[in-house]
Amino acid sequence: GYIGTHIDLIGMSLLVVSYYFLLKKKWIFSIIFLTLSIYIKYITVILMPIFFLAYYEENKDYHCKNILLYSWLKIGLTFVLITILLFLPYHKAGYSIIEQLFFYSSFWQFNGSLSHILALIFNKHARPLIGIFFVIMYIIIFFKKNVNYDVKIEYILLLFFISAFTLYPWYVIYIIPFLCIHVTLSKLYLICSLNLSYWVLIEYYKTKTWSLEPLIQIAEYVPFFIFLMWDIYKNNYVQKQENCHNNSSIK
Repeated sequence: GYIGTHIDLIGMSLLVVSYYFLLKKKWIFSIIFLTLSIYIKYITVILMPIFFLAYYEENKDYHCKNILLYSWLKIGLTFVLITILLFLPYHKAGYSIIEQLFFYSSFWQFNGSLSHILALIFNKHARPLIGIFFVIMYIIIFFKKNVNYDVKIEYILLLFFISAFTLYPWYVIYIIPFLCIHVTLSKLYLICSLNLSYWVLIEYYKTKTWSLEPLIQIAEYVPFFIFLMWDIYKNNYVQKQENCHNNSSIK
């Protein structure tokens, strides 16, 4: 979890606490810890709509819309206030605080899966294409019915890993706590197989060239995508069986 200056373990822990409060319907505490997690590493910002969806679905039948709107504003203002407090000590730095993040996400590439394939085929057009893919798949996951929030969180994180142009082994630490809830072969394999990317260090010390062998990426991702398709098929099959059973019980 802690590698060099990478403190993803803290971000993951804050995400777990946030999800705990979400299950307890302690919305303000949930958004506080999610916001803190986001500012450890921005990856968890993609989960914020799921938390708002949970709040909406739990309160959509509330009779007084003004109270519901007030609660929404309270949660939103909590996020904004924490953001201001966290960035206030660094306000003199201005845009340079996030400038390196944009540079990193725009140009750096290492150990991508789908993004790497698109980059080989479409070159500079790969990033817009992967962005479109990410948005479409995110919407599908977000609006999928009869799916628990933890499952949606898992698949959105997996979607990020699949779409990322840079994927280091410690990134996937965010999915490990949810693996304890739903064990799947695809997630287990990905968590383990990404350690193969450390092979790049051997080549770097030998040749001073930062380059990952294609065979390493094949070993990382081909079995993962096979297992992922199987997990999706199995989950859909189980869900259909449960729906048929529920319909039969009603009749």
